[in-house]
Parts: sequence; structure tokens; C-alpha cells
Amino acid sequence: MEFPFFFEQISSLSEEDYEKIGFAGNPAYYGLHRAEVTSAHIPREPLESELKSVIDAFFGGDDFKHAYLYSGPPGTGKSHTLEVLRNHCSEMNIPYVELRQDDSESLDMLSYMMELSEANGVVLFCDCQTKFYEKLIKLGKVCIIGTGHAPRQELGSVVDEFKVFDLERDYPLSADDIYALLTATLQKISLETAASIPDSFLKKVSQMTNNPGLALDTLGACLAILAYKAKTGQCPEVTQEDIRYCCDKQFVRWLSGFRKLPVQHGG
Repeated sequence: MEFPFFFEQISSLSEEDYEKIGFAGNPAYYGLHRAEVTSAHIPREPLESELKSVIDAFFGGDDFKHAYLYSGPPGTGKSHTLEVLRNHCSEMNIPYVELRQDDSESLDMLSYMMELSEANGVVLFCDCQTKFYEKLIKLGKVCIIGTGHAPRQELGSVVDEFKVFDLERDYPLSADDIYALLTATLQKISLETAASIPDSFLKKVSQMTNNPGLALDTLGACLAILAYKAKTGQCPEVTQEDIRYCCDKQFVRWLSGFRKLPVQHGG
């Protein structure tokens, strides 16, 4: 569906528009995200403990396998989990490096910096493709935490050197987890004048999906509708119709993923 008149106004909502309804931005996972807003942290166990044990085993000199966080669709919590691990490294004074595919030509530089720093080891967080992981293994003194959507294809010949953590299959979030994520996120971004978000809406979202990204996008869609209502002089209250459509995955995708279409000439 294309409805540029409406979608453009929703996508152009500013931080100030959200502040007017009492929220410090929009915590949506995708396009509606506004301000430096991050979702609340909901512990994801045993996933987080298992990943920390991989790092601890590496620095303890024990046998270990590198880690690869796998998920099918986006929004399952890979980025959030990596943030937890980066914080763990910082707290434990463990050196870490973030790598991307375009860093593949900089591995000699990385090796030089590792040697210069005299680090006993380094944790490498990377979102890379085939062949890159094979090069990283050869660096030595590294614990690799990779992420992606196709482990066998991306890890290639070194797949047996990794333990694949399937977030959706082996570490799914429960409805209670999603509800806790939404309520804690709302509490984190609410100002004194925050508009009321019905608990029935949050519970419906938590029953609708176990994907934290989609749950945050759904919450973001609701906040966007409220901000739009306030901006256009309507009453910024959540109605049953708002709940109905903001819990419609297709509607949320339209709002979250809208991009202004280029002008087509000719034809």
C-alpha cells in the first residue's frame, strides 16, 4: 500500500512531537525510532550466561568454541545481546574489537595493534560473510562472537570451530518477557506528562509476537499515532481502533518501513 500523504507525516514526526505527548522519543526498532532512545534490558537466560562463559573460557585457557548468534528474521535480539556482552567486557576490563565486512582488508592492522597492546587475547564482535571468519581464525589469540542469518554459508570451512546459538529456536522470549520489555521501556522513556498506554494493548502485543524488535515497532506505531493525533489537533488517547490496527503486523510494517518514493518520469 502507498499512502504518501499519511506515511510522510508519520515518518516526519520529531523528538519534540513525542515530547508533547510525554515521551522522550520513540523506541521503535526500525524507521520510527527517534532520539537516543534504547529499549530496557530484560535478562535473556541462559543465553547471556552461556555466551559470557565462552569469553571466560577463552581467557581462562580452557577449551572453547567461538560463538555465532543466528536468527532468521531481524529483530530477534542479536544486537541487544551483543550490547550486553560488550558491557561485560568493559566491566571485566577485557579488550574487544568490533569488525564489519568492510574491515576485511584491515586485519594486518588489527594484528599489529594487538601485538603492540600486548593483549593476552581479544574478543572480536563481527557481522561478516564467508571467507572473513576463516581469516579471523588465523589471527590467533581471539575469541570471535559472530552474528548473521546463514551460519554454514558465512562460516564456511571453519563452521566446526563455532557453536551456533539459535536465538529463536533455543532461546525464545516468552509472552511475559515481551510484556516486561514493553512496560520497562515505557517506564524508561515516559516523562511526567506521558499519555496513558492501556495495559490491554501491551498484553495483546506480548501475545502477538515473541520477536522483541516487532514488539518495539508495534509500541512505536502506537506512540506515532498518538503523536500524530496531538500534532493535528485530535485527542491523543488510545482507542480500540488504534489498538486493533497497531497490533496488525502489516500496518506496523507500513509505518515502520516507509520511505519516500522517488519521482517516476516517463512511462
